[in-house]
Amino acid sequence: LSTAQSLYLSIKENIVILIFLNIVIYCWIWVLFLKRSLHFYFRVMSVIITAYVVGLVLIIVTGPYGAGPTWLFFFPVATAILLNIRWALLSLGLNLLTVLVLSVLIITRTYSWPFLKAHPIETWAVICLNFLLLSTIATVTIGIVVRGLQSSLKSKKGAMDTLEERN
Repeated sequence: LSTAQSLYLSIKENIVILIFLNIVIYCWIWVLFLKRSLHFYFRVMSVIITAYVVGLVLIIVTGPYGAGPTWLFFFPVATAILLNIRWALLSLGLNLLTVLVLSVLIITRTYSWPFLKAHPIETWAVICLNFLLLSTIATVTIGIVVRGLQSSLKSKKGAMDTLEERN
């Protein structure tokens, strides 16, 4: 339902880049779903890169109050779940770089959202720092939990292997 809604709203608002993005992303998701021969790592990287690209495009086109920050928040969290904590920290760094570049572009008035009133620099800094803090806390926490679960599963497998050898 949300797929059709987002495409419909993009068409209704005549936001060509979002129409194109919606169509490309939904087709790509179908390819990933239907093409079972694709390697797991390729699928994982596709999901992660897609999350970042969608977040970046949405925040540039719709501003900070659209779905862009949510996608950028999801990007390192998904990385922590699907890959490992090192990759998750790299994705947090990419989010930090993205926020810094956007901030510089907005502060220098190189880029502005035409429909939004610009925040004072202090407000923008607080919003960005809160976003980065929450994203970091969620990503690191999930990365630690996933690593703990993986360790627990390895221990269980080792114990099962030992029991099988003894029997």
